[in-house]
Formats: sequence, C-alpha cells, structure tokens
Amino acid sequence: PKGVEFPVWCSISEENMLRPIPDTIVYVLEVDRSEIIYFDGSKWDYVLNHLYIPKDKEDAEAYNKKLEEKGFKHGFSFIDKKTRHFYPTERKIVMNSWMRVFEIDEWNIFKVQANIWQIKKDMIKDIIYYDEESRLYNK
Repeated sequence: PKGVEFPVWCSISEENMLRPIPDTIVYVLEVDRSEIIYFDGSKWDYVLNHLYIPKDKEDAEAYNKKLEEKGFKHGFSFIDKKTRHFYPTERKIVMNSWMRVFEIDEWNIFKVQANIWQIKKDMIKDIIYYDEESRLYNK
C-alpha cells in the first residue's frame, strides 16, 4: 500500500510466536492469502549475514569451490560497505540468491514466517495479553 515503508513481521502459528512480555500484546490475525508474503526464516539468516543462499547441498558445495578457486576464504567480503566495490560480480551473485528466501522447501511452523504490509481492524481476531501473576500469556 501507498506510504508503507516496512513490513509487519508475523509468525504463522501460536506455537512458534513471540510471547507477550510486560507492556506488550500479541494480535491474532486472520489475513487474506493475497496480502501475505511467506518466506523461509532459516534462509533469512543468510540475508542478514550477507551470504549466498544455495539452491541445495550440491549448489552450496559448487559455490564454495568457486570461492576457493578465486582465492576467497569465505563469502563474507562481498557486501561489506568497505570492500563491496572490489567484488561486483560476486556481490551480484550473492544478492540474486536472496530471492530464494521465498522458496519454501519445507513447510513447517518453525521455519516459515510471513510479512504483511498493514494490520486492518477487521484482521484482528483476538488479542493475547501478558499475565503478570503467572508471568505467562493469556487470552
């Protein structure tokens, strides 16, 4: 939507959601599928660390072999602000691989996460509050 700058990061299940802590709440949402972007949270770690996301084990091995052949000890150097201009080809390869974050190889509640762009009032189906006495959450 117009004016949106950042996505709202969501868990796809109550079992793997962040629990409310003091002075916070958790919304339980029902969102139309067309308004959700699902992604593999374990692959997101590669993006955060500026690393190549391999297609599979063989691709990872081939990529690491190419790095070794080029004299690189690891793949951490290509995105760093100080050195990225030295490696435009490698940087492009790494950044292009990041689209694989949207390729979900195994659909489970611990790996799959979601982004939405806004929370509309009609999406809110429940609110979970922190319970100070039990130090747990409750509905």
